[in-house]
Amino acid sequence: MFKNLMILFMLFSVISLITTRYASNIPTAIDTTASTTNETIQNFSFTDIQGKTGTLGQYKGKAVILHFWATWCAPCVEEMPELIQKANATPNVIFLLISVDHSIVAVQNFFGRMPIRTQGNIVLAYDPQSQIADLFKVSGLPATFILSSEGKLVQQFTGPAAWQNLQIR
Repeated sequence: MFKNLMILFMLFSVISLITTRYASNIPTAIDTTASTTNETIQNFSFTDIQGKTGTLGQYKGKAVILHFWATWCAPCVEEMPELIQKANATPNVIFLLISVDHSIVAVQNFFGRMPIRTQGNIVLAYDPQSQIADLFKVSGLPATFILSSEGKLVQQFTGPAAWQNLQIR
């Protein structure tokens, strides 16, 4: 039985990786100043992995990349080092990384193994009930939402991005 479950898990991971890796909506450039919609994102509160509460509104006036992910999502884990490097290279943009894991310990352990050098622009948040993910109608992981400094949705995509090649302006 355990062997069958492992095979199913591996098969699901491979299919997920293949379908998200080649998703057609992954951008090569993001202009955080040009909103393609008039949709203003409502303020929400979150808890970071140290247990502190924050809000999206506290980043008013700054571009924000909301990134939903999980430690059990193979494409999410694969892209995370590159995403952290991009965040470190883009200090003028807030990277709000929201985990939908059910275990905060899994998230803390994941980042405990990954050295994060940040200039204060990386926020590690935790959404175990997927309440924030539900606000954004997240249907797959990883899911990324780009918000302008005015709080407008600029772009969104599902699937891993080539973060090092992604131009953010």
